[in-house]
Amino acid sequence: MTKYLYTFFLLLILGACSQELASKPQDANFQSLLEQAEEAITGMEFEKAKSLYDQMLTYSEDELSYYDGRMNLIKTRQEQASLLLNQFSNEERTNLSPEQLASLLELNQTITSLKGTVDQWQTSAFEPDITEVSAYYKELNQFEEDVQFMPSLPLEDDVAAIRKEADQYVRNTLIQPLTNQISAAISKEDTAGAHSALKSLQDIEKQLPRVTGEIYEAQWIAFVQYKASYLLQPGQMFQREQIIFENMEQGTITFLGDGVHEDTRKLFFRIEGPIARWMDKLPITARATLTNGKTIQSGNWSVYQLEQDNALATAAFPSPENTLEQVSFSWANNEQPLREVVVNPVTPKTMAPAVKRLSQDTTPLNGRLINSEYELSFSSFKASDEVLTISGTVQANQDLQTSKTVYAKLPGTELTAKGQLNIDLAAGESGPFSVQFTFDQTLSEHTNLFKWTVDQMSTTLSLQEQRSISLVEELLVDQPWLSRTAYQKEIAINAATGQFFSDVNGEQWFNAIAVSSGPSGDNPTFDIFASPNQRSFSGSIAVSEATSGKGYGTSLITFSVGGEVVRQISLDDIVQYGPFELSLANSSVINITLEQMPGAQGYQQILFTNSKVSETTVEQEE
Repeated sequence: MTKYLYTFFLLLILGACSQELASKPQDANFQSLLEQAEEAITGMEFEKAKSLYDQMLTYSEDELSYYDGRMNLIKTRQEQASLLLNQFSNEERTNLSPEQLASLLELNQTITSLKGTVDQWQTSAFEPDITEVSAYYKELNQFEEDVQFMPSLPLEDDVAAIRKEADQYVRNTLIQPLTNQISAAISKEDTAGAHSALKSLQDIEKQLPRVTGEIYEAQWIAFVQYKASYLLQPGQMFQREQIIFENMEQGTITFLGDGVHEDTRKLFFRIEGPIARWMDKLPITARATLTNGKTIQSGNWSVYQLEQDNALATAAFPSPENTLEQVSFSWANNEQPLREVVVNPVTPKTMAPAVKRLSQDTTPLNGRLINSEYELSFSSFKASDEVLTISGTVQANQDLQTSKTVYAKLPGTELTAKGQLNIDLAAGESGPFSVQFTFDQTLSEHTNLFKWTVDQMSTTLSLQEQRSISLVEELLVDQPWLSRTAYQKEIAINAATGQFFSDVNGEQWFNAIAVSSGPSGDNPTFDIFASPNQRSFSGSIAVSEATSGKGYGTSLITFSVGGEVVRQISLDDIVQYGPFELSLANSSVINITLEQMPGAQGYQQILFTNSKVSETTVEQEE
């Protein structure tokens, strides 16, 4: 009761001083009302006390000495009386001992102080910092703990009301602006801004876990999910936009800029033209001179295929803390050097390119594939990192208890995979199926075409259009390819030289497939499966420039369609080129066999160039 008595004695002193000075007309009446109010409090007459305090608050400054001090103290006393009125019914007051009243008055002083602090926060133009708020909650928590040891005093509701008001203020004033910042930053792909706001929210959560815990957890999950949705995180970079490679036939490579991403300095490149598809086989290495004179070399070459003949690539430097001054580039394609770049130190910043993962939501898919045994109806697909699951319904035309191997190819990339289609149905029954395909890398938002091949049937699914589609023509490099023997096969780029394959005439190709017998001497034999809408298979075969001339033996290339031989081309040291154009009117299964005899220097390397299946109908070659 110390605080309460201190306030009362202060009022008495003020009253005595005012009587001695006799400066205002209502000083004596005020003092009398005050004494009556205090007697009413100790006599459990809380209504009377409140009424007397209300009356004292009606005095004006002209009527009362020490007006401001007295009014502030009386307002506090009025709040005390109001608290007591709400805390006890008339019947309960009769059971309240003087000791309990004294304790209650003391505790109510603290309640008034705690509530006054929140009221001050709400009316002040200056927001309290987290240190002040944390200190307030420590006091509130301690008071709440003290109250629990006084079960006979009904203070729980008052404490709960203060906590609710304080919590609401903290959420509205300190927390909500940060959650708004996080949401806005995520919508703008501002990872750094979102992370900074989340860090500030975490600082509040550490000091006020009861208020912030669930909110911080929800924001943290949202931020993690946002980051997880990207293969290449958003960020900023110094804008360079300098072409480092330009070739009319191959395409263009542009050094877009550099920026620090997650403690790593990344270099960004845009690749356009036929070369884009194969950039994972042509990694660029950068050597940079820093402003401190140090030289560093890049690593971690990553390529992200975008739409056709377009790609994005990054290389990483291990030292993010220094500024680049000069950058030189090199790659495996040594015949085509890359230009050096002198970095402008005042280059403006811009948003760096970003690449999202393929959505992990279950997405509808519409398409059908039919043979004499069963009918497949595709209904959905779902991605999870490098795994793509295709689901649907299978209708059995006969009793089936089997597991079919499904071959998958993502056209425009070198990504392939296998999955198992399990069918256990009686004739006329239908049931669900799901086939999982695990690729060598996580699929990006730009993944579109999916080539599905099973039981010598093939169809193309568009993940973006969510349906099966018919393409006018499809390159051989994008077709499922089932090898029946062991042999050597390379696509587009000679791994030994880093160069695109050139044929016997010196012409360079960007979609060639190079085939030759391997060390075992087995003749290369493989099958290609065209989509039902494709009507022809055309292209050229030629000896590679590296194995042209004498000393590499001979090759007989045999094409069969539907099990029937429809074309043969013989190559030796004189005839080293031959075109072909085959009709697929009766079958979509193409079998190719190379019968090779080695020469003194080994086997001929046979290039399939500009080869494709198409909807164009042709007459069968004789």
